[in-house]
Amino acid sequence: MTPTETAILMLVALGIVSVLRANRLADATCIGAFFWSHVVFVVVGILALPWLIDQPMIRLSYPFLHWQSITDTDLNRAVIVASGGVLLVLLGYTFIEAVHRALGAAPLRWGTLFRQHWFQDHQVGSLRIWTVTLTCVGVAGGLLVTQIGPVLSGILRGYLGGDIAAQYAAREAVQSLGRTFYLVAFNALPFLAVLGWLQYRLRPSSRSRLTGLLLFGISTAFLLGTFEKRPLVLFLLTMALAQAAGEYQRRRGPDQDEPIRGIGNLSQLPWIQLTLGLSLPLIVLATLYFLSTTLLQDYGFSLAAAGPLMGLVLLRIFGRLAVMPLFYVHYFPNLHTYYGLANVGLISASLHTPLYQDTHEVWGYFTDIEFGSGAIGAVTDFYAAYGWIGWFIGCLTLGWVLYMCDRWLAQLPPTTLNRTLWIMVLVFVSTLSQASIPRALSTYGGVVFLVLWLVLSIRVTGIPARSERPVVP
Repeated sequence: MTPTETAILMLVALGIVSVLRANRLADATCIGAFFWSHVVFVVVGILALPWLIDQPMIRLSYPFLHWQSITDTDLNRAVIVASGGVLLVLLGYTFIEAVHRALGAAPLRWGTLFRQHWFQDHQVGSLRIWTVTLTCVGVAGGLLVTQIGPVLSGILRGYLGGDIAAQYAAREAVQSLGRTFYLVAFNALPFLAVLGWLQYRLRPSSRSRLTGLLLFGISTAFLLGTFEKRPLVLFLLTMALAQAAGEYQRRRGPDQDEPIRGIGNLSQLPWIQLTLGLSLPLIVLATLYFLSTTLLQDYGFSLAAAGPLMGLVLLRIFGRLAVMPLFYVHYFPNLHTYYGLANVGLISASLHTPLYQDTHEVWGYFTDIEFGSGAIGAVTDFYAAYGWIGWFIGCLTLGWVLYMCDRWLAQLPPTTLNRTLWIMVLVFVSTLSQASIPRALSTYGGVVFLVLWLVLSIRVTGIPARSERPVVP
């Protein structure tokens, strides 16, 4: 089959399964977060490449990439790995769900996160939240102060003055702070901000509003200090979901205690809140691209910049993660053997073996750029690490894991803290579109979210009598 035919086949298959499994995919579930994050950020770009790869627009947009190395075979493989991997994950999810149902388990009900009544009287105390927050701020702030010069230069000369070199210099300076800073800025502070905001929306008061706004401001400030766009936009999307869920819970009627059972009730969800919440991150993303590219220098603050700016934003949203699977299927195993677990830092350190930096090596091969790296998702990592068999088994297994996560989250008592964990788990799952499972667990919140949840759950009392289960089952 030609790449175009393969892309059409995968597009039809994705369309069919998205309709057949709409009850799961159009809900706040792990499989929904995984499916749509991959479709939007990876699959759309991959499926468009057979038509666009020879177009001057694409080659001019990425002039530093060695497109001449890519063959039709590579295109076919990339389409199958990325799109077929998503279908396999959904197949694994559906299979284990069917087995669970056959064994007598109750089905997952649609709309649980929004529609199930939350325990509004059970909240984490402000003292505990601020103790954890100030500890995190102290650690991250202490590290950031050591690079305050480049950071201020990046803000004043970079963002405000349009000096792109100053922005990249500041970003490199912050990256030198190590993983601890990023774990706090990317994971811990956003978790606390979402928790504080949910508690404010459920029980509004001047004190809870101040707490929510301060936590939001602190997290936003540190994310801006990383000079990276994706984490900030992802955080704003997370806050939009938290705002919609919290506002819906606050305004819901007392007679709507059970989740609705079908997707036919989509109209009952807070779509205005969600739409407004989705618009803000896109505006912020466009603003950051305007300040961090030559558009400001070329057009100034002119309406003429609107067209190129929107084109750049769309190209980065749909194209940034789409090109790396194409390069990986060319590189492995033709130029390098499948790497297994050699790219996992913890295993490398434990076994005292060299760490294989796959993203740097592949990026350098296709760009000849000595700095920077690409990003791949869990599905592509399965293929590059273990080949086709590992890709097949890994995707099916991931579907099983996502199903078990959905069941576990739905069974937790509906407290504010547990619903915060639910939202942040969806964030973690969405990062699997641009990070392998080990990287996502160690860097993008997987472990940090669980640790914070456990810390904030310790010796918490006051759950209403209607639930006899503890916060931490």
